[in-house]
Amino acid sequence: MLRIGLTGGIGCGKSTVLKLFQHYGASTIDADKESRALMNVGQATLKQVIRHFGMDYQLSNGELDRKKLGEKVFSNSQYLRELEAITHPAINARILALMDAVDSQDPYVIVDIPLLFEKSYQSLFDSIVVVDCNINQQYERVMKRDAKSYSQVKAIISQQMSLAVRKKYANYVIVNQGSLESLQEQVELLHHQFVGN
Repeated sequence: MLRIGLTGGIGCGKSTVLKLFQHYGASTIDADKESRALMNVGQATLKQVIRHFGMDYQLSNGELDRKKLGEKVFSNSQYLRELEAITHPAINARILALMDAVDSQDPYVIVDIPLLFEKSYQSLFDSIVVVDCNINQQYERVMKRDAKSYSQVKAIISQQMSLAVRKKYANYVIVNQGSLESLQEQVELLHHQFVGN
């Protein structure tokens, strides 16, 4: 079974591409979704984060104050590194377990990992797909989707590898700058390559 990594910058459309692969019958894993699950009330990873950053980052219902922690870590790269030192080993173990649990008869599994290159996940995969769009689209999409300011989006993008470098290390590039139909055609083409027909 092929193991495919899917990545790209914030706002490039990785989630949409993952859903399209799902539509074609692929087994899919969303690393962001899994990382959020690891931060649910009662999870060991959440307890570690609160212990490290302090009770100010825990809401009265026991949940993580994601907005407050996000503002802290994206304004200071040292804090971001500290958070990732706690969360990434747990995310890595979770992704490996989920890939191992996929039916071995499936032709491939595709895993959406935003920081695939930044956190050196390349060795987990047989091939890597990068979703690309232009920088103005990234800003527009994230500001609209997440109700963030230009400066907040800029801070997030500055922590990520450039699209040019991602594309250099990609096996395949999907360009998400036009219509949904164009995106679907690109995904369908790759799907047929991955299943071998």
